[in-house]
Amino acid sequence: MRCMHRYARQKAGSNRLRVRSRLMKSSQAKSRGILDCQDFSHTACGLDAFYWLHEVLYTASGCYSIGENISLGSGNKGDVRYTMSGWLHSDGHRQSLLNPGFRHVGVGVVRGWYKGYNVRVWTAHFGDLC
Repeated sequence: MRCMHRYARQKAGSNRLRVRSRLMKSSQAKSRGILDCQDFSHTACGLDAFYWLHEVLYTASGCYSIGENISLGSGNKGDVRYTMSGWLHSDGHRQSLLNPGFRHVGVGVVRGWYKGYNVRVWTAHFGDLC
């Protein structure tokens, strides 16, 4: 998935993203939370959309920009290419993915059961610190 992000941003003329361990942890936790709560939304489990970014202290400096893309799918609709295609064909997701103001990324994927279907839940967290 990181290679897909790199390719899409390069084609769009955006800067290359650097992987940050805190964003990897937050995105993985968000994907896990979506399955745990059976709530596919940016505010899964009734939490603020960026709860997990705050939990890993990415936002501790007080000066930051952050974004999030999520996706859920079973079978080939949960694979890397399908997920990336969906994000690129959605205005809001594409804006987050290609935003030149973001310099950091973390991507998490969790496989599990969602409402009776074996799925993959993808979360991409984007950010920049001042």
